Amino acid sequence: MREATMSRVAAGAYITGLRRARKWTRARVLAELERYATDGDSLTSESQLSRIEKGEQETRGTLLVALIRVLQGNLDHLADLLLDEKATQSDGEAIARQWADAQAQRIKIISTDEKQQSAYVYRRMAELLEAGHSPSAALRLVESELTGTTEDE
Repeated sequence: MREATMSRVAAGAYITGLRRARKWTRARVLAELERYATDGDSLTSESQLSRIEKGEQETRGTLLVALIRVLQGNLDHLADLLLDEKATQSDGEAIARQWADAQAQRIKIISTDEKQQSAYVYRRMAELLEAGHSPSAALRLVESELTGTTEDE
């Protein structure tokens, strides 16, 4: 086994941080990875993933890309950590934490926007139906209001 370089340790900490942010076990990562790994790039055990997370194992790029996809990380973050020989475990952990927090915030915003839009649609449909529009006409009107189009377009 080769000695862990600082950049691999940092990248491994990033992978670990992403996994922990999702509250996934290594076994879950292995199961999810089956969808992305190419021939020869699959992980065979939790101990192999553990070695990658500790920076103790050099890993093919295609496997690292698959891991980042599964964990919904950012490939630029991984590349930056691998290319920076001064990157530390703390750097990898911090970047993973910041990314996971930002992703969680985006999900909250999308969820809030969808709830507001659903409430608008419900309220507007009720108004239009009460005003005597047919359900299909009311739906077309609401749809055009949301998309900014007119029925002539």
